Amino acid sequence: MNSSKSGAAQISTLTSMRGIAALLVMLFHVRYGFTNVSAINQQLFGIALLAKGYLWVDFFFMLSGYVLALRYGHEEFATLNSYLKFAGVRLARIYPLHLITLTFFSAYLAVTNGMSHIRDNLESLAANFFLLHGWYGVFSENWNYPSWSLSSEWAAYLVFPLLCVGYKFIVGRLKLSLVALALLVLAFGLFVYQSHSGSLDIAYGSGWKRCLFSFSIGVVLYSIAQGIEHQKYSSVLDYGALLLFVALTCQLQFMAPDFYFILTGSALLFCLGLSKGPFTTVLQSAPLVFLGEISFSIYMWHAIVSKAFSDLYSRLGNPQWGIQTSLWAFAIVIILILGVSVISYRVIEKRLFSRIRHMIVGN
Repeated sequence: MNSSKSGAAQISTLTSMRGIAALLVMLFHVRYGFTNVSAINQQLFGIALLAKGYLWVDFFFMLSGYVLALRYGHEEFATLNSYLKFAGVRLARIYPLHLITLTFFSAYLAVTNGMSHIRDNLESLAANFFLLHGWYGVFSENWNYPSWSLSSEWAAYLVFPLLCVGYKFIVGRLKLSLVALALLVLAFGLFVYQSHSGSLDIAYGSGWKRCLFSFSIGVVLYSIAQGIEHQKYSSVLDYGALLLFVALTCQLQFMAPDFYFILTGSALLFCLGLSKGPFTTVLQSAPLVFLGEISFSIYMWHAIVSKAFSDLYSRLGNPQWGIQTSLWAFAIVIILILGVSVISYRVIEKRLFSRIRHMIVGN
Protein backbone atom coordinates (compact mmCIF):
# COMPACT_ATOMS: atom_id res chain seq x y z
CA MET A 1 0.00 0.00 0.00
CA ASN A 2 1.42 3.36 -1.00
CA SER A 3 0.83 5.45 2.10
CA SER A 4 2.01 8.79 3.41
CA LYS A 5 1.51 7.36 6.88
CA SER A 6 4.04 5.05 8.45
CA GLY A 7 2.82 1.64 9.52
CA ALA A 8 3.39 2.66 13.14
CA ALA A 9 1.21 5.76 12.75
CA GLN A 10 -1.53 3.75 11.10
CA ILE A 11 -1.50 1.21 13.93
CA SER A 12 -1.51 3.94 16.60
CA THR A 13 -4.62 5.52 15.05
CA LEU A 14 -6.46 2.21 15.13
CA THR A 15 -5.15 1.45 18.62
CA SER A 16 -6.68 4.69 19.92
CA MET A 17 -10.04 3.86 18.37
CA ARG A 18 -9.89 0.47 20.06
CA GLY A 19 -9.40 2.27 23.35
CA ILE A 20 -12.39 4.55 22.75
CA ALA A 21 -14.52 1.54 21.81
CA ALA A 22 -13.39 -0.29 24.97
CA LEU A 23 -14.43 2.67 27.13
CA LEU A 24 -17.89 2.74 25.55
CA VAL A 25 -18.38 -1.01 26.02
CA MET A 26 -17.20 -0.61 29.61
CA LEU A 27 -19.79 2.11 30.26
CA PHE A 28 -22.49 -0.09 28.76
CA HIS A 29 -21.64 -2.92 31.17
CA VAL A 30 -20.71 -0.90 34.27
CA ARG A 31 -24.18 0.63 34.40
CA TYR A 32 -25.49 -2.80 35.44
CA GLY A 33 -23.38 -2.51 38.56
CA PHE A 34 -25.31 0.68 39.32
CA THR A 35 -28.79 -0.72 38.67
CA ASN A 36 -29.96 0.09 42.20
CA VAL A 37 -28.27 3.50 42.33
CA SER A 38 -31.27 5.46 41.11
CA ALA A 39 -29.52 8.82 40.81
CA ILE A 40 -27.00 7.40 38.36
CA ASN A 41 -29.64 5.57 36.34
CA GLN A 42 -31.73 8.73 36.05
CA GLN A 43 -29.00 11.26 35.38
CA LEU A 44 -26.33 9.34 33.48
CA PHE A 45 -27.48 5.98 32.23
CA GLY A 46 -30.65 7.40 30.79
CA ILE A 47 -28.50 8.64 27.91
CA ALA A 48 -29.54 6.67 24.82
CA LEU A 49 -25.96 6.68 23.54
CA LEU A 50 -25.00 4.16 26.22
CA ALA A 51 -27.94 1.83 25.66
CA LYS A 52 -26.36 0.25 22.56
CA GLY A 53 -22.80 0.10 23.77
CA TYR A 54 -22.70 -3.57 22.84
CA LEU A 55 -22.36 -2.54 19.20
CA TRP A 56 -18.79 -1.38 19.75
CA VAL A 57 -17.84 -5.04 20.11
CA ASP A 58 -18.49 -5.34 16.37
CA PHE A 59 -16.00 -2.53 15.82
CA PHE A 60 -13.48 -4.62 17.80
CA PHE A 61 -14.15 -7.57 15.51
CA MET A 62 -13.80 -5.52 12.31
CA LEU A 63 -10.66 -3.85 13.62
CA SER A 64 -9.16 -7.23 14.54
CA GLY A 65 -9.75 -8.58 11.03
CA TYR A 66 -8.26 -5.44 9.49
CA VAL A 67 -5.12 -5.51 11.66
CA LEU A 68 -4.52 -9.24 11.23
CA ALA A 69 -4.84 -8.83 7.45
CA LEU A 70 -2.28 -6.03 7.68
CA ARG A 71 0.15 -8.18 9.68
CA TYR A 72 -0.45 -11.68 8.32
CA GLY A 73 -2.40 -11.29 5.09
CA HIS A 74 0.49 -12.39 2.90
CA GLU A 75 1.55 -15.33 5.06
CA GLU A 76 1.34 -18.67 3.29
CA PHE A 77 0.36 -20.95 6.21
CA ALA A 78 1.52 -23.71 3.89
CA THR A 79 2.37 -26.18 6.65
CA LEU A 80 0.69 -27.42 9.77
CA ASN A 81 3.58 -26.03 11.77
CA SER A 82 3.06 -22.50 10.42
CA TYR A 83 -0.65 -22.72 11.19
CA LEU A 84 -0.03 -23.99 14.73
CA LYS A 85 2.58 -21.29 15.31
CA PHE A 86 0.10 -18.58 14.25
CA ALA A 87 -2.67 -20.08 16.39
CA GLY A 88 -0.28 -20.42 19.33
CA VAL A 89 0.78 -16.78 19.14
CA ARG A 90 -2.83 -15.60 18.99
CA LEU A 91 -3.81 -17.87 21.88
CA ALA A 92 -0.85 -16.61 23.90
CA ARG A 93 -2.10 -13.08 23.31
CA ILE A 94 -5.59 -13.65 24.71
CA TYR A 95 -5.59 -16.71 26.95
CA PRO A 96 -3.33 -15.77 29.91
CA LEU A 97 -5.43 -12.72 30.80
CA HIS A 98 -8.62 -14.66 30.14
CA LEU A 99 -7.52 -17.45 32.48
CA ILE A 100 -6.42 -15.03 35.20
CA THR A 101 -9.66 -13.02 35.11
CA LEU A 102 -11.75 -16.21 35.00
CA THR A 103 -9.86 -17.60 38.01
CA PHE A 104 -10.23 -14.32 39.88
CA PHE A 105 -13.97 -14.12 39.12
CA SER A 106 -14.50 -17.77 40.07
CA ALA A 107 -12.68 -17.33 43.38
CA TYR A 108 -14.68 -14.20 44.13
CA LEU A 109 -17.98 -15.97 43.41
CA ALA A 110 -16.94 -18.98 45.49
CA VAL A 111 -16.28 -16.68 48.46
CA THR A 112 -19.39 -14.53 48.04
CA ASN A 113 -21.90 -17.14 46.76
CA GLY A 114 -20.43 -20.36 48.11
CA MET A 115 -18.97 -23.39 46.37
CA SER A 116 -22.46 -24.46 45.32
CA HIS A 117 -22.29 -21.74 42.67
CA ILE A 118 -19.27 -23.48 41.16
CA ARG A 119 -20.88 -26.92 41.30
CA ASP A 120 -24.15 -25.70 39.78
CA ASN A 121 -22.42 -24.06 36.82
CA LEU A 122 -19.64 -26.50 35.96
CA GLU A 123 -20.64 -26.81 32.29
CA SER A 124 -20.48 -23.07 31.67
CA LEU A 125 -17.25 -22.85 33.69
CA ALA A 126 -15.68 -25.57 31.52
CA ALA A 127 -16.88 -23.78 28.37
CA ASN A 128 -15.28 -20.58 29.64
CA PHE A 129 -12.04 -22.37 30.50
CA PHE A 130 -11.73 -23.82 26.98
CA LEU A 131 -12.89 -20.59 25.29
CA LEU A 132 -15.98 -22.28 23.87
CA HIS A 133 -18.72 -20.21 25.51
CA GLY A 134 -19.20 -18.03 22.44
CA TRP A 135 -19.63 -21.10 20.24
CA TYR A 136 -22.77 -22.64 21.68
CA GLY A 137 -25.59 -21.75 24.04
CA VAL A 138 -24.01 -22.08 27.46
CA PHE A 139 -25.16 -19.36 29.83
CA SER A 140 -21.96 -17.62 30.89
CA GLU A 141 -23.02 -14.48 32.75
CA ASN A 142 -22.18 -16.48 35.88
CA TRP A 143 -18.54 -15.79 35.03
CA ASN A 144 -16.58 -13.00 33.34
CA TYR A 145 -19.27 -12.50 30.73
CA PRO A 146 -17.45 -10.03 28.38
CA SER A 147 -15.10 -12.90 27.50
CA TRP A 148 -17.77 -14.43 25.23
CA SER A 149 -16.36 -12.16 22.50
CA LEU A 150 -12.88 -13.49 23.20
CA SER A 151 -14.18 -17.00 22.62
CA SER A 152 -15.80 -15.87 19.36
CA GLU A 153 -12.64 -14.13 18.21
CA TRP A 154 -10.66 -17.27 18.96
CA ALA A 155 -12.91 -19.03 16.43
CA ALA A 156 -12.08 -16.29 13.91
CA TYR A 157 -8.35 -16.75 14.56
CA LEU A 158 -8.66 -20.45 13.84
CA VAL A 159 -10.21 -19.84 10.41
CA PHE A 160 -8.10 -16.79 9.57
CA PRO A 161 -5.55 -18.79 7.51
CA LEU A 162 -8.48 -19.86 5.30
CA LEU A 163 -9.59 -16.25 5.01
CA CYS A 164 -6.06 -15.43 3.88
CA VAL A 165 -6.60 -17.64 0.83
CA GLY A 166 -9.56 -15.48 -0.16
CA TYR A 167 -7.63 -12.33 0.76
CA LYS A 168 -4.77 -13.20 -1.59
CA PHE A 169 -7.29 -13.83 -4.38
CA ILE A 170 -8.99 -10.44 -4.09
CA VAL A 171 -6.18 -8.14 -2.92
CA GLY A 172 -5.09 -5.81 -5.70
CA ARG A 173 -8.40 -6.42 -7.50
CA LEU A 174 -10.50 -3.50 -6.37
CA LYS A 175 -13.74 -4.47 -8.10
CA LEU A 176 -13.52 -8.01 -6.80
CA SER A 177 -12.83 -6.73 -3.28
CA LEU A 178 -15.87 -4.44 -3.46
CA VAL A 179 -18.04 -7.34 -4.61
CA ALA A 180 -16.74 -9.46 -1.73
CA LEU A 181 -17.55 -6.67 0.72
CA ALA A 182 -21.05 -6.23 -0.68
CA LEU A 183 -21.75 -9.97 -0.44
CA LEU A 184 -20.45 -10.12 3.13
CA VAL A 185 -22.57 -7.18 4.24
CA LEU A 186 -25.63 -8.64 2.52
CA ALA A 187 -25.13 -12.06 4.12
CA PHE A 188 -24.53 -10.47 7.53
CA GLY A 189 -27.70 -8.40 7.16
CA LEU A 190 -29.76 -11.46 6.25
CA PHE A 191 -28.37 -13.32 9.26
CA VAL A 192 -29.18 -10.46 11.63
CA TYR A 193 -32.68 -9.72 10.34
CA GLN A 194 -33.84 -13.28 9.71
CA SER A 195 -32.35 -14.97 12.77
CA HIS A 196 -32.25 -12.14 15.33
CA SER A 197 -34.98 -9.68 14.30
CA GLY A 198 -32.46 -6.98 13.43
CA SER A 199 -30.64 -7.03 16.78
CA LEU A 200 -26.87 -7.36 16.99
CA ASP A 201 -27.01 -8.08 20.70
CA ILE A 202 -25.89 -11.64 19.94
CA ALA A 203 -23.53 -13.37 22.34
CA TYR A 204 -23.98 -16.95 23.46
CA GLY A 205 -24.63 -19.58 20.83
CA SER A 206 -24.35 -17.41 17.72
CA GLY A 207 -21.71 -15.01 18.98
CA TRP A 208 -19.05 -16.63 16.81
CA LYS A 209 -21.16 -16.04 13.69
CA ARG A 210 -21.53 -12.36 14.52
CA CYS A 211 -17.78 -12.18 15.08
CA LEU A 212 -16.86 -14.02 11.90
CA PHE A 213 -18.98 -11.70 9.75
CA SER A 214 -17.52 -8.54 11.29
CA PHE A 215 -13.99 -9.96 11.35
CA SER A 216 -14.22 -10.93 7.66
CA ILE A 217 -15.47 -7.46 6.77
CA GLY A 218 -12.32 -6.08 8.39
CA VAL A 219 -10.13 -8.40 6.30
CA VAL A 220 -11.86 -7.33 3.09
CA LEU A 221 -11.65 -3.64 4.04
CA TYR A 222 -7.90 -3.99 4.24
CA SER A 223 -7.79 -5.63 0.81
CA ILE A 224 -9.73 -2.64 -0.58
CA ALA A 225 -7.33 -0.23 1.13
CA GLN A 226 -4.43 -2.05 -0.54
CA GLY A 227 -5.91 -1.38 -3.95
CA ILE A 228 -6.41 2.39 -3.58
CA GLU A 229 -3.95 5.15 -4.34
CA HIS A 230 -5.03 7.37 -1.51
CA GLN A 231 -2.13 9.78 -0.89
CA LYS A 232 -3.96 12.66 -2.56
CA TYR A 233 -7.06 12.03 -0.49
CA SER A 234 -5.62 11.31 2.97
CA SER A 235 -6.80 14.67 4.35
CA VAL A 236 -10.26 14.20 2.83
CA LEU A 237 -10.43 10.75 4.41
CA ASP A 238 -9.46 12.32 7.74
CA TYR A 239 -12.43 14.68 7.65
CA GLY A 240 -14.53 11.78 6.43
CA ALA A 241 -13.46 9.75 9.47
CA LEU A 242 -14.44 12.60 11.79
CA LEU A 243 -17.86 12.96 10.14
CA LEU A 244 -18.41 9.21 10.28
CA PHE A 245 -17.51 9.12 13.98
CA VAL A 246 -20.04 11.90 14.62
CA ALA A 247 -22.60 10.05 12.48
CA LEU A 248 -21.98 6.86 14.43
CA THR A 249 -22.51 8.71 17.70
CA CYS A 250 -25.76 10.20 16.39
CA GLN A 251 -26.98 6.79 15.24
CA LEU A 252 -26.47 5.40 18.72
CA GLN A 253 -28.00 8.41 20.45
CA PHE A 254 -31.11 8.32 18.25
CA MET A 255 -31.40 4.52 18.50
CA ALA A 256 -30.94 3.74 14.82
CA PRO A 257 -31.30 0.06 13.79
CA ASP A 258 -28.29 -1.98 14.92
CA PHE A 259 -27.12 -2.92 11.45
CA TYR A 260 -26.55 0.73 10.55
CA PHE A 261 -23.60 0.53 12.93
CA ILE A 262 -21.93 -2.07 10.71
CA LEU A 263 -22.31 0.13 7.64
CA THR A 264 -21.07 3.33 9.28
CA GLY A 265 -18.49 1.60 11.48
CA SER A 266 -16.87 -0.21 8.55
CA ALA A 267 -16.66 3.07 6.61
CA LEU A 268 -15.07 4.72 9.67
CA LEU A 269 -12.51 1.92 9.98
CA PHE A 270 -11.64 2.18 6.29
CA CYS A 271 -11.08 5.95 6.51
CA LEU A 272 -9.02 5.68 9.69
CA GLY A 273 -6.70 3.18 8.06
CA LEU A 274 -5.79 5.63 5.29
CA SER A 275 -6.32 9.12 6.69
CA LYS A 276 -3.94 11.87 7.72
CA GLY A 277 -5.07 15.14 9.25
CA PRO A 278 -6.31 16.84 12.44
CA PHE A 279 -8.62 14.03 13.59
CA THR A 280 -5.96 11.41 13.00
CA THR A 281 -3.39 13.55 14.82
CA VAL A 282 -5.64 13.70 17.88
CA LEU A 283 -6.06 9.93 17.78
CA GLN A 284 -2.29 9.51 17.62
CA SER A 285 -1.80 11.48 20.85
CA ALA A 286 0.01 9.55 23.58
CA PRO A 287 -2.88 9.38 26.10
CA LEU A 288 -5.32 7.95 23.54
CA VAL A 289 -2.76 5.47 22.21
CA PHE A 290 -2.06 4.30 25.77
CA LEU A 291 -5.81 3.97 26.34
CA GLY A 292 -5.87 1.66 23.32
CA GLU A 293 -2.92 -0.31 24.63
CA ILE A 294 -4.69 -1.06 27.92
CA SER A 295 -8.07 -1.61 26.21
CA PHE A 296 -7.88 -5.41 26.39
CA SER A 297 -7.31 -5.25 30.13
CA ILE A 298 -10.15 -2.71 30.48
CA TYR A 299 -12.40 -5.10 28.64
CA MET A 300 -11.43 -8.11 30.73
CA TRP A 301 -11.51 -6.51 34.19
CA HIS A 302 -14.42 -4.07 34.15
CA ALA A 303 -17.18 -6.62 34.80
CA ILE A 304 -15.36 -7.94 37.87
CA VAL A 305 -14.91 -4.49 39.42
CA SER A 306 -18.50 -3.57 38.58
CA LYS A 307 -19.77 -6.80 40.15
CA ALA A 308 -17.78 -6.14 43.34
CA PHE A 309 -19.26 -2.64 43.62
CA SER A 310 -22.79 -3.94 43.06
CA ASP A 311 -22.36 -6.54 45.81
CA LEU A 312 -20.88 -3.96 48.19
CA TYR A 313 -23.77 -1.57 47.53
CA SER A 314 -26.27 -4.34 48.29
CA ARG A 315 -24.48 -5.20 51.53
CA LEU A 316 -24.73 -1.53 52.54
CA GLY A 317 -28.50 -1.87 52.23
CA ASN A 318 -28.90 -0.06 48.88
CA PRO A 319 -28.64 3.45 50.39
CA GLN A 320 -30.42 6.21 48.52
CA TRP A 321 -27.45 8.35 47.58
CA GLY A 322 -27.85 11.75 46.01
CA ILE A 323 -26.44 12.57 42.60
CA GLN A 324 -23.15 13.93 43.98
CA THR A 325 -22.36 10.85 46.08
CA SER A 326 -23.48 8.57 43.25
CA LEU A 327 -21.20 10.30 40.77
CA TRP A 328 -18.29 10.01 43.19
CA ALA A 329 -18.96 6.29 43.51
CA PHE A 330 -19.14 5.98 39.74
CA ALA A 331 -15.87 7.89 39.31
CA ILE A 332 -14.14 5.67 41.88
CA VAL A 333 -15.29 2.51 40.05
CA ILE A 334 -14.00 3.86 36.72
CA ILE A 335 -10.67 4.87 38.29
CA LEU A 336 -10.34 1.41 39.84
CA ILE A 337 -11.00 -0.25 36.49
CA LEU A 338 -8.41 1.92 34.77
CA GLY A 339 -5.87 1.42 37.57
CA VAL A 340 -6.26 -2.36 37.54
CA SER A 341 -6.03 -2.31 33.74
CA VAL A 342 -2.74 -0.39 33.74
CA ILE A 343 -1.21 -2.92 36.16
CA SER A 344 -2.68 -5.82 34.18
CA TYR A 345 -1.31 -4.47 30.91
CA ARG A 346 2.20 -3.97 32.25
CA VAL A 347 2.48 -7.13 34.32
CA ILE A 348 0.32 -9.68 32.51
CA GLU A 349 -0.04 -8.57 28.90
CA LYS A 350 3.43 -7.22 28.17
CA ARG A 351 5.62 -9.48 30.28
CA LEU A 352 3.73 -12.75 30.17
CA PHE A 353 2.79 -12.50 26.49
CA SER A 354 6.37 -11.67 25.52
CA ARG A 355 7.71 -14.72 27.34
CA ILE A 356 5.13 -17.09 25.89
CA ARG A 357 5.55 -15.66 22.41
CA HIS A 358 9.30 -16.15 22.65
CA MET A 359 8.73 -19.78 23.58
CA ILE A 360 6.52 -20.25 20.50
CA VAL A 361 8.36 -18.35 17.78
CA GLY A 362 11.84 -18.23 19.28
CA ASN A 363 12.45 -14.50 18.78
